[in-house]
Amino acid sequence: MVDIYDEVGYIKEILEHGIDDKKWERDAKLLARFYAGQGMKKSEVKVILKEKCKRTVKNFNEYRDYKRLNKRINEAYKMEKNGIPLRETREIIISRQILNWFLNLEATFEISEEKIEEEYRNRKVKLNKNPINFNKTKVLFTLYIWTRIQEGYVTVPNVHYLKKYIKRFKDDACVTSNFSINKELDILGDLGLIKIIFSQKNKNNEKGVIPQFIEDNPDIFKKDISLEDKIVIKGIDLYKCGDWLAKQKFGFFTCQNCGKEFPFKGKGKGEKKRKYCEDCYKLLYRHKAKMIDEDPTKRICVDCGKTFYVINENNHKSIRCADCQEKRDKESKRKYKEKQKENNINE
Repeated sequence: MVDIYDEVGYIKEILEHGIDDKKWERDAKLLARFYAGQGMKKSEVKVILKEKCKRTVKNFNEYRDYKRLNKRINEAYKMEKNGIPLRETREIIISRQILNWFLNLEATFEISEEKIEEEYRNRKVKLNKNPINFNKTKVLFTLYIWTRIQEGYVTVPNVHYLKKYIKRFKDDACVTSNFSINKELDILGDLGLIKIIFSQKNKNNEKGVIPQFIEDNPDIFKKDISLEDKIVIKGIDLYKCGDWLAKQKFGFFTCQNCGKEFPFKGKGKGEKKRKYCEDCYKLLYRHKAKMIDEDPTKRICVDCGKTFYVINENNHKSIRCADCQEKRDKESKRKYKEKQKENNINE
């Protein structure tokens, strides 16, 4: 599976905002493919990209990293020579029937008593007639979306080798980090919703996944989509398709601090009262800090009200600017020394 579905649109963002620090090799390769399509010589592109990386990529060293940069440029020109086009997958269109199939899967999918007894003997786990939960549904929906995306650039789009992409798949499905994808895929395979195959091309005999439910329901998944029934999935929803499905099932709210949309986690009484996402809740309530302008590194000091920045966006404990924090530390030391003196006198 690929990182960027709409490479053409992403290249425009790179040209406008610069190269990503963490994935500068990927961005440099995409820019090289763009320049190659413009008919520029490879030697010219190497000079341009080296200068771009020096200006916009932190810790980029033209002497240490030039081999890595040249390698990506050579790969880009090889792809251009082989006639491989840039991807332009901006949206996926599904029907209302397909969405309803996924949303109703938990209630409608049943297995027989014989199958339950067989699975209990084999796995020694407790099963019921409806073994599908919403996490399993999100896994199946992500497999479906990945299949639709791969239709644009892969000859066999319905086969997914997930060994290298487990973290990416879990991020797209929006399941927790301790969620065992391999275990869930084995269960879904036993239930007949997916098909497990093993690749004969490599020595590791890598496990592949085929979404069998697509083939088993041609009236739903193979049917032409009418204008009235079509649903468009695009933007961040393509990369977070598990959350998109949760929004359709449980509804969503807009965080009053960062302004982004987030799905409810269920249909509990307290869910409809949610005003903030988890990250903003930590900042606003646990540490009394504030994020502004949707910049997670930008904060407002709780003492003086001035704007300050933190290096790590996951640092939720920094709620004061440097000057106020220094004053607070001095005051804390003073109180500590006074308390120590009192204890010594009392002794």
